[in-house]
Amino acid sequence: MSKRILVLYTGGTFGGRDQSRDNAPMPGDEFEPFLRQKCLDAGFTKPFDFIHAPDAIDSSDAAHDEWNLIGTMIDAKMNDYDGFVAIIGTDTADYISAALSFGFEGLQKPVAVTASMIPLAKPNTDALDNFILAYNAANSTEVPGVSFCMNTKVMSGVHLLKMSTQRKSALGTPFFDPLGNSFFDGLVINPDAVAALRKDFTDANSDCRFIPLQHHDVPVLQAEPGQESWMARQIELTSRAVLLLGHGNGNIPQKGILVQAIAKAVGDGKLVAVGTRVPEGIADDAYGTGAWTSKLGAVSTGIMRPAAASVKIGYLLSRHNDPNELRRRLACENIRGELSRYPG
Repeated sequence: MSKRILVLYTGGTFGGRDQSRDNAPMPGDEFEPFLRQKCLDAGFTKPFDFIHAPDAIDSSDAAHDEWNLIGTMIDAKMNDYDGFVAIIGTDTADYISAALSFGFEGLQKPVAVTASMIPLAKPNTDALDNFILAYNAANSTEVPGVSFCMNTKVMSGVHLLKMSTQRKSALGTPFFDPLGNSFFDGLVINPDAVAALRKDFTDANSDCRFIPLQHHDVPVLQAEPGQESWMARQIELTSRAVLLLGHGNGNIPQKGILVQAIAKAVGDGKLVAVGTRVPEGIADDAYGTGAWTSKLGAVSTGIMRPAAASVKIGYLLSRHNDPNELRRRLACENIRGELSRYPG
């Protein structure tokens, strides 16, 4: 018996019109027959059902409401299908993939997210190849959970980072090898990578459901030379949590005004998380300018990319008020595999 696959279209460059200079996405009703015809023209005849969001948008416009819409639309069809493909845009694909990863509990079916750098309607598009890759991932029992499919790679949705606006390999997972790769018209799975991602899941045996992510004001502040006073003011203004992106290994300038601001924030029960602005950087205590924040009670985000760290902080703020519990879970609890690294 063939598996039932549902495709959810939300917009993005993937659905951009051929004559559109700004790659504005087609409405869902217009895009569905266009996608089906392109599949037929390419000899891809595998069946799928299709639904779409009420409005086709650029992913730069996507935030909590749009993330939750995608999750709830998939969740409403969870018992009717064996796998899901979500077509989005690339600009906030890392946030969307992280949000779906944290929003779904007990997810045992594949949710393959995909996007493209060139619209399906334009020459030399990468959209159709990415769609077929995502379809194959959604059709596989070996890739449960949320993945992102692009440029021949099936990647962990919770490790994702937008790395380029020019290459078809626009997104990557610097600290986690692909879960699978396209091979002719099929898919080759890396079982060791899949096992490494899922071995520490805290909800692997729970019933599947999507819990909408609540919006929390979590400023993301990037360290810039000479901007310590501004950064300190923003830390003081935050309500419950702040994510600082430091230099190198998460190094924050050890200037008096910043020391005071971080110490006061931690003392007031706020969560201060420290990551890195470096695409392939790890936030840790390797240098003195990284260690001093930890001594004050800030938490290093390790290998988590900014999108995953930001979404995880919001996820935790919805569940915990105790500052010590927030710090412990952010740093130590591997909720969706976000702290796993492969190869280790």
